Amino acid sequence: YSFCTLLTQYIQMSSSTRYHPYLCHPDLVSIPAVRSISYTNARKEKEEQNIDTVGDLVTPDGEVTSVLRSTDRTKMECGVMIEGVSERWAGWGSGEVFFSIKATCALLGVDGKGTGYKFRPKEGKVMFTIELSAISSLGVLLLDEVKVGSKLGKLFCRDPHRRVNDPNYLARITNRLDKMGKPILSLPGTAMNYTTKQLDGRTIFYFKTEPGCVEYGCDITNIMPTVGKSLQKGISCRQLVMLHQVHNIDKSRIASPGKTTMIRIPKIILRNCYARLAADLLPEGVHCTTATVLEPEVDPATISPGLVDCRIEGHTFTFYGESTEFLEKLPFELYSPEPWREHLYFTDDLKDGLDASPERLFKAFTTMPGTDDQSCCYIVSTTQMDHLRPVDWITTKPTKSYYPGITQPERQRSNVLSYIRQQCTYGILKAISVGDINSHGVLLCRYLPSPVLKNLLLSDTVSVCLKRIYFVTCSQTSGPFLSHEDRSLLFDLSLFGVEVNNVDLEQKKIFKYIHKHGRDNGGFVPTYPQDRTNEYLDATAFGIYGSNLRQGSLEGELEILFKGLLQLKEEIDHPLLNPVRPLALVTGGGPGAMEVGNRVAKKCGILSCGNICDFTPKGGGVVNEQKRNPYVDVWMTYKLEKLVERQSDFQLDFPIILTGGIGTDFEYCLEEVRRKVGAAPPTPILLFGSAPYFRDKLTPRFKRNVQEGVIKGSEWLSNCFYAVSTGKQALHVYRQYFLGTLVTGPKGLVHEQGFCEVPEDISAWP
Repeated sequence: YSFCTLLTQYIQMSSSTRYHPYLCHPDLVSIPAVRSISYTNARKEKEEQNIDTVGDLVTPDGEVTSVLRSTDRTKMECGVMIEGVSERWAGWGSGEVFFSIKATCALLGVDGKGTGYKFRPKEGKVMFTIELSAISSLGVLLLDEVKVGSKLGKLFCRDPHRRVNDPNYLARITNRLDKMGKPILSLPGTAMNYTTKQLDGRTIFYFKTEPGCVEYGCDITNIMPTVGKSLQKGISCRQLVMLHQVHNIDKSRIASPGKTTMIRIPKIILRNCYARLAADLLPEGVHCTTATVLEPEVDPATISPGLVDCRIEGHTFTFYGESTEFLEKLPFELYSPEPWREHLYFTDDLKDGLDASPERLFKAFTTMPGTDDQSCCYIVSTTQMDHLRPVDWITTKPTKSYYPGITQPERQRSNVLSYIRQQCTYGILKAISVGDINSHGVLLCRYLPSPVLKNLLLSDTVSVCLKRIYFVTCSQTSGPFLSHEDRSLLFDLSLFGVEVNNVDLEQKKIFKYIHKHGRDNGGFVPTYPQDRTNEYLDATAFGIYGSNLRQGSLEGELEILFKGLLQLKEEIDHPLLNPVRPLALVTGGGPGAMEVGNRVAKKCGILSCGNICDFTPKGGGVVNEQKRNPYVDVWMTYKLEKLVERQSDFQLDFPIILTGGIGTDFEYCLEEVRRKVGAAPPTPILLFGSAPYFRDKLTPRFKRNVQEGVIKGSEWLSNCFYAVSTGKQALHVYRQYFLGTLVTGPKGLVHEQGFCEVPEDISAWP
């Protein structure tokens, strides 16, 4: 069952349109009514405090609306109404619903069975009748205190889909902690205190009982009026009752006729599941009151009046009837909460399921609604992913208000918060941050989440639960191009250990954002069908700068160069070129010379990278530079206003400059400046093409700078540039550099042309 399917499938069908609680802002997204979900008005008023402590298997306590007492003082019939039942409750229209009387009532000798259920899901109400019976003399006294307004218990749904059938379930979660560092399951003693057994397709957990039985002192009758008043006020008095209990370890744990037998099991702390005493598996002749459900423990600050507090020492159950069998152990069924509240770990099955079968990810995205609006869903297991439907996606269409700036701080903050709450992922992230979602999972999105959500995404709780983000398109407004804020978010998510992946549905490829160690740049690296992460992280980066308008005639020479480098690296032991160090080629990812470079890299089996910029003019239209070539493996995209940042992200070890225009001239100057200021080591830069072309273009500039004295002390930069026209010449330059015979930098020669012209006969070149 998918995340949203489990949220939506058990509530009665409604003709109205409703909203997902916690998963989106209630006034924004309408979901077709398929066991749909809605905030109540009270929940809208408390949107920032949206932890639901009740869960979807139980209701709040019901209130007595009428009392009918017969002449038999041991019997009573009460009309009961439960209000404020969540539309998430799994019991709407289900035949697996039963009444669970308050433990306090059961401990004082009163049992109750519900009948005649009438469900009103649109109003959040359930009406029914409970038949109360006193099973001890104390019970008769308690029935005298039951009046209109008393709260006697709640309804529990025995949802068969949520019944735990894995005998290793408890062992799997025993050592897990919640966000506060508390164990989500604490069992008494050792694992030997419980056993499991398969019965008729059910997994039954048998817990050992403590020696003896629980009894009352003679003063217990004095508190009956107080218990009656607490039932009317909805105040728990269970611990008050326990003050009058005495644990008689010498008493036999055998049910005897005409009296109750109270038996205790050791303390069990549950934070991620319900435990229900399986009364049908008790020995023949033994009956138990309907107070059989142990609910998940919650933090004291969030305990509602109707929730049993499981933090007390041990759990006492009341039995009656007649049997000769010793009640040494009690049978329980476990029911899991909603999967997003089950404290599931990413390593349980989701990680292996995604890594072993990425095809299920492509299939999941085919269920995404076919609009251009924001869409997302949160997945915590492979089973949920495999059963996704279009109605399981959360969809929003945010409207960005005018930001007046810091001169109007209150209005600015209000507009920003409004925009944040309109994001389709806001509700999910908010629910994780407040603890309403505690399972690890992945976020599937149409678009990369907006940077305005950074505060939530990087919060302690969210960064622990959210393991991966998968998105299809970079931006709703800019398509494939990322803003500076987007890239900052990618870096921060990577820093916090949250993987971000782009899913190419057309080519069936997955790219993961990888940030390079010790550098401030990164890229989306293919991980499926072939994982090239290690290549990207370890590669020596060569790069090509050149015109987008012409491919030139150097493709064959470049191919000779890179094939020669692959051979050379098997012979050389240099930090940047050796048998274990891969190679990568970086370009601007566009057409022309850039396409030539990426195509050569693909032919040679070298990692092909592209830093792609959006050159769309403000007036619209498409310019040639932004057409992405099909030979790019690793990519990163940029908006036009961050052109300089894009250029700095090339981080090349060995630039290669071809014939080009203004953009190429800009790239030439940046590489020159990087070496001048020490931002890059003085590795050789190839000027690949006609030597007269580079003499006409570069020599006058260099000579004029020398003449004016504006580059005094930096004339050595001329020994970083080498004009070559063949792949053989270029390979010779690199060979001499890696062997240490080519001196570059301040200790090298100064070339009067501003660069070194490599002769065609390389044997004549030292």
